[in-house]
Amino acid sequence: MSYRIRFEGCGTTSVCAQSRTQALTLAKGLMQRGRTNVVIQGPDGSTLAPPEPETARP
Repeated sequence: MSYRIRFEGCGTTSVCAQSRTQALTLAKGLMQRGRTNVVIQGPDGSTLAPPEPETARP
């Protein structure tokens, strides 16, 4: 199975992940690095919700 993660940074880019877990991990890392409009597309064409961004801790 292949998951596609699309995001915006300098233009729009797509990367692939082999599993749902890997896709969610990649999406979380991209969001932490300031990438926007992160969209995960499953192998069947469904869209998965990206992980919630972690809030800053005092």
